[in-house]
Amino acid sequence: MTHQSQFVGFGVQVELKDGKLIQGKIGKATSKGLTLYDVKFSDGGTSQAFKVRSSRLKDLKVLSVAQNANANNKNNRNNSNNNKENNKTSNSANHSGNVSSTSINSDDNRQKNTRNNNKKNSGDDDWQNDDVGLIKEQADFDFQGNLDMFNKKDIFAQLKQQDEIDPSNRLVSHNRKNNDNHTGRNSPASLSNKNNNYDIDEMVIPDAKNDTWSQITNKKKAENAYDDFEDSDDDDDDDEDYEDANYFPITKSINITHLLHSAVNNSNEDVSDKKNDKDDNGELLSKLEQMIRGQTSNSTRTTSVSNFNPTLTNPKNKKQIPMATPVQLLEMERLAEETFHISRSDCIDNNFALNSSYYIRQKLGGESRLTMDNSNPEPLVVVLASDSNRSGSKALTLARYLCQTQQIRVLMVFTCSMKEIEENNKLLKTSIDVFTKCGGKVANDIKQLKSILSTLNSPIELIIDAMQGFDCNLIDFDSSQNKIINMINWCNETIEHNNVKICSIDIPSGYDSGSGLQNFDVAMHRVDYILCSYTWPLISFSNMKSIISHNNHNNDGNIILIDCGIPMNVYLERNSLRKFHGVDTFTSNGYLSLSL
Repeated sequence: MTHQSQFVGFGVQVELKDGKLIQGKIGKATSKGLTLYDVKFSDGGTSQAFKVRSSRLKDLKVLSVAQNANANNKNNRNNSNNNKENNKTSNSANHSGNVSSTSINSDDNRQKNTRNNNKKNSGDDDWQNDDVGLIKEQADFDFQGNLDMFNKKDIFAQLKQQDEIDPSNRLVSHNRKNNDNHTGRNSPASLSNKNNNYDIDEMVIPDAKNDTWSQITNKKKAENAYDDFEDSDDDDDDDEDYEDANYFPITKSINITHLLHSAVNNSNEDVSDKKNDKDDNGELLSKLEQMIRGQTSNSTRTTSVSNFNPTLTNPKNKKQIPMATPVQLLEMERLAEETFHISRSDCIDNNFALNSSYYIRQKLGGESRLTMDNSNPEPLVVVLASDSNRSGSKALTLARYLCQTQQIRVLMVFTCSMKEIEENNKLLKTSIDVFTKCGGKVANDIKQLKSILSTLNSPIELIIDAMQGFDCNLIDFDSSQNKIINMINWCNETIEHNNVKICSIDIPSGYDSGSGLQNFDVAMHRVDYILCSYTWPLISFSNMKSIISHNNHNNDGNIILIDCGIPMNVYLERNSLRKFHGVDTFTSNGYLSLSL
């Protein structure tokens, strides 16, 4: 559609959808928008020209009519008078015998008038009706003369006079050498020394790696060294028995032995607490009944009777990847240890940590970034782990693999205090000592974590959530629930207000591994990746699509299968595991990315 030339020159006031008001004269009007000149904005600013798209228009008011409209009316009246005079001349010429010549003159005058009227009635941009001959007769455009009308020195002098910013506060003044002694663009050093500016290969922040990271210590150098870092919520009794790391708690919803053991313990308490025992036993039996129903619907004797068998697709070969229940993952671990003598602590955890560390290193920049020659501080990873479940043990091993080459900074926070770990869990304390000797750091709680982060030059780039895992629920940690709530809330706030990625080991904290439903007071709002520590994804992921992010860059998957070293022949030991046998997963790498 051509522009509407009859509106050119009209003074208008345009109101945009965002409430801004703009005044100007129409230079061009099309279906796509308006081009205004001599523009005045509602905030006092001006501009020679401004384009307004029709999609942004809300209202338009005409303030003045174009001046050439009256001139066109006069021209039309003059043309009609000229035509009358020409007619009179032609009539008199007819009587004098010069009919033919007068008619020709009259036709020429009418053509000229019509051409001039068309030229005046059309806008400046309507070049389709221009006469090429008239354009050739016009003088050339004086570029130099128009450039001379713009006095650049006066304009910049006016801008400088209106500038009220202190030169020492500008970025260019800070990014100079010897900034402590000479600041500002008018300083003697900046004016006399041409080498005062930084070269393209020099760092603006000198010694960027020289922050407080190396000063963070985890060793107990004096009495009550951990007292300053005690969590205010950790005021529980210290005489609680600590469970051996070899027998981590299993979620009550899937472990019959754990339920019956709890029921027996409750029955052996004092007679005065019989009423409470009755209620507790009733609750345990109710959970046991729910568990038995769930096990009946997913029979472990054969996988062919179940219609609910979700799978994921391998993007490389388009083959189906089966999904597992928490019970099946525990059965894989038991068979690997009892039948194949592949222990979890010595083999499975280390294989998972090694292969998942390769994946995380690629996500943090790979070879191009993780080098000793990089003058920037190393990327920072924060690991939130439990002290008494499988995911916590795997996370600690993973943290050691990440920091042992001194190319990644790893900072860990446990769900219990370091004082409790020293007193009750010697095995975990030994693993933490190895981690710190490799270069890792440990914070006692979120308060100390925030204090440490404020002194570092490297922001958090990745948070690893290992507070729960698939083998337990957060509600099982009675003594640490307040601290876990603080840790989860900090995670949610951090990923909401910062460009931080978060990945969970096996399952996001706060959700049941069997159903995928939230079963804790607080839970992770979003996770970017899930690292499957026993290779296979959980069936419950099908109910967690809204939690697992789908906005990863480069079309990366959000379910990461990790090779933990379980042999294929393990799956032949049970009929319920045969669907995992013969599935191509790790042909060249120790991890495989899938999209949920």
